[in-house]
Amino acid sequence: MTESTDKARDVTNQLWAMANELRSTMDAGEYRNYILGFMFYRYLSERQEAYIVRQDLLSIEPNQSVNEAFRQQATGDDLGDYLTDIAGALGYAIPPEYTWATIVHKVNEDEIAPSDFQDMFDEFKKYAQLNKNAQADFQGIFADINLGNSRLGTTTAARGKSLSNIVSMIDKFDYNDAGGHDILGDVYEYLIAQFASNSGKKAGEFYTPHQVSEILAKLVTLNRDKNQEHFSVFDPAMGSGCQGQFKNVGFRQKEM
Repeated sequence: MTESTDKARDVTNQLWAMANELRSTMDAGEYRNYILGFMFYRYLSERQEAYIVRQDLLSIEPNQSVNEAFRQQATGDDLGDYLTDIAGALGYAIPPEYTWATIVHKVNEDEIAPSDFQDMFDEFKKYAQLNKNAQADFQGIFADINLGNSRLGTTTAARGKSLSNIVSMIDKFDYNDAGGHDILGDVYEYLIAQFASNSGKKAGEFYTPHQVSEILAKLVTLNRDKNQEHFSVFDPAMGSGCQGQFKNVGFRQKEM
């Protein structure tokens, strides 16, 4: 077992324990939508931040965070230009008031309003329309997150508190191992397995176990020429479980 795998399993176990405490009487299969949805939102936001840094889009002062610079400089008429640039490259764009870092700051400072959660998803949907070629890629990706679910809380304030707790839980962990390698994909896959196994047969019937994905990856790469420059895998019915399968195919190629 690699160091990355060890840390991914450790983070997953901690997330799972915390999630069980927070979800109260909510079914695991239903709570899954909130945990995985917010994890993915964090990933997209941090991916955007990495793009901003890589492309040197901002003038970042010493001791200033990327998000602080983004909130300061992407304003007024300039905001549209920044978001158009980002959406053109990534297929989506998140305005500075709804980045993951901003949401976390508001939660930590107790400045978050329950409506902020709906607004952040509405704004994501709005700016995902900027890139016409990528609209289908991000259409409805957060549709399963029911922010008005009474099992989150019987009042708007209670639901907001539950969502804030989820944000704090997901932000608690660094999704990189000691070598700087991204382990979010592994954590995501392990969590799907946990939710599937704890939600009964119906929730797990479309989940591909990690061991099965590894076997399929070995079959797909069997007898592949090491010198082959390009190698493509196509799955017209890919679901969340198959993301791990494609990742395993990538690992198999590196091992050859």
